[in-house]
Amino acid sequence: MRREQKKFTIGSAKTVSINKLVQDVIDSHQGELSERNIVIETDLATVKAVADLQLIRIACEALISHANELMKNGGELSITLIDGNHQWELEVADNAKKFPTSQLELDLMFSEPGSEADEVPTILPFPRSEHLRTAYSAASSHGGQLQTWDCPQGGTAHVLVIPKRAR
Repeated sequence: MRREQKKFTIGSAKTVSINKLVQDVIDSHQGELSERNIVIETDLATVKAVADLQLIRIACEALISHANELMKNGGELSITLIDGNHQWELEVADNAKKFPTSQLELDLMFSEPGSEADEVPTILPFPRSEHLRTAYSAASSHGGQLQTWDCPQGGTAHVLVIPKRAR
């Protein structure tokens, strides 16, 4: 049975502080992550962008919840916010055991180290995880995408890539 993908539409897009929103979401998860021995490392650039605050909050919550579910035995969760010229990116990287989600990821897992394939992200067209589907839908509603990367130290990085709009 194929699950329906959540579809979000931008309700009230306005200029918002993405870094403050991300920090608020991190703070709201701090207790449960600490209980599971998950250490959070953050590097949040100051990002002001036109976005629907609620949808970005939903996407951030979903990515942190996804990592929390995978990191059953604790570990490190790295959350990075990057302010680019034409887009901003929110990366949530865990060091949990990697689970392939697509043929491309399987191909990347078995490619030669140092090959070009190591530099290619997986762009999830229909993620299998409910949390990732939620983040993907929120990103799509902003004209963005959700990328998945293998972390060199193990685990996976999920990256929301959201284009900037005119303010």
